[in-house]
Amino acid sequence: MPIHGIGRGGLLLGDFGFLSGGVAGRERARVVVEVTPLVQPNGIDPAVLRVLQAGPWSGLPLQPATLDPRGLGLRKNRHRCEGWLGTIVCEAEEFIEDLIAMVEGRPDHDRRGRRITLTLPPNGLQPMLLQTELDASETPGTVHVFDIVQTDPSGRRGGIRVGAVVVP
Repeated sequence: MPIHGIGRGGLLLGDFGFLSGGVAGRERARVVVEVTPLVQPNGIDPAVLRVLQAGPWSGLPLQPATLDPRGLGLRKNRHRCEGWLGTIVCEAEEFIEDLIAMVEGRPDHDRRGRRITLTLPPNGLQPMLLQTELDASETPGTVHVFDIVQTDPSGRRGGIRVGAVVVP
């Protein structure tokens, strides 16, 4: 369970990189990756809280987020797009993914999709980014928790839980 600190400033923006991967095989795998904010009405998720209390942010007045993220989405990580042709291909893939997300529906006014369909290369991994935008009024120690779940065509699911803490 990764924890990501998001510093105070004009906007509270955070990117968290992770890898999406398929089952080892010789064929391409089509998977759906989805991010969901975790509602914490009874306090911070205990596993996330244990990690926070053992880390560099243990001195903050930790509290669960009461506001929804202003923006939340998933994108392919562009770091592998090299050269002008690679950049054009990556931008075209993102444009197509945005169109798919528009057809599938996006929550509220969020410009980024919270659900993305990927075609993974054989035995391959796809670098991804979870992108968040939090309300600038949130105080240091506010903790947001997100589940990132990947589902393959057979219905097999796996994922990670990510915490974002507002830091001074």
